[in-house]
Amino acid sequence: MICANAIVIADLPYSTVLNTTTESADPSVPDTECGTGNSLRAVWLTWTAPADGRVTCTLGGADESTVTIFQGSCGALDPLDPAPFGDICVYVGSPNTFETVAGRTYFFLVTAFDPAGEAALPFDLIYGSPDMQLCVVLTCETPPEPPTITDLAVVCDLRQIVITGTNFTDEDAIDLTLDGDPIPFTVVSRDATSVVLQLTDSFVDGTYCATIADSDTFCAALSCGGLPEGCVPPAASPITPPGGCVVNFPTGG
Repeated sequence: MICANAIVIADLPYSTVLNTTTESADPSVPDTECGTGNSLRAVWLTWTAPADGRVTCTLGGADESTVTIFQGSCGALDPLDPAPFGDICVYVGSPNTFETVAGRTYFFLVTAFDPAGEAALPFDLIYGSPDMQLCVVLTCETPPEPPTITDLAVVCDLRQIVITGTNFTDEDAIDLTLDGDPIPFTVVSRDATSVVLQLTDSFVDGTYCATIADSDTFCAALSCGGLPEGCVPPAASPITPPGGCVVNFPTGG
C-alpha cells in the first residue's frame, strides 16, 4: 500500500486487525530507526488530531512487526518528534504514548518482519495512556430522606421532651434549646419517628426548639402550668391534681 491510499481514522478510540500479506511495499518509505525499510509489505493509516493531547498506539501479532509514526503529508513525511516523551517506533507488546498537536496529521506505517507479510496484526489507537484508561460501573442510589420534626411535647411528670417526626436514625445529632439557650439532656429512647429526651435540670415553661441532624429547627411553646415545687411522679401519692403530677401536702395540724 502506498501512503496516498492510507486508511483514514475518523475518531478515537480506533481498533482494527490489519493484513499485510495482500499489500505491496511502498518504495517511498523514508529510512527510520525502526528498521521498516521500503521493501516490506505495508499498510498505512492516517489520523488528524482534533486537539492537543496524548494518544497511545498499540500493535499486536508476530514479533518484530512494527508501526512507524510519521507526521506531515505523503511525499513530505517527517518522523514523529517524540519530545517530550514517546518514540517514533511501536513494537509488538510495547505501547507507545506520544503528544499530539491540534490539526496535525499523523501517519502510521504498519509492517511485518516476514517479507510475505502477516495476516493478523491488531492495531489500536486510543486517547491518553494505558494507565489513564478508566472503566467504572456507575449506579444511581436515591439518597435517604432527611429527618423532619413534626411536633414537640412535654411529659411534665418525668421532665421529658418528646420529639416526633419522620426519618430519624440512631446516629442523628440532636440539639435542644430553651428560649435560645442550649439545655442539657440525655436520650431515653429513639426510633424512626420519635425521640425521648430526659432533661437534666427542672422543666421550665418556655419556647423549646429542637433540631435533628439536617432537619429544619422546630419550635414550640411548652408549659406544665407552672407546677409548684414538690411535684413528684403519680406513684408517690394517691392525690393527683390537674397538671399531671402529684403534690406532697404536709401532714398533721
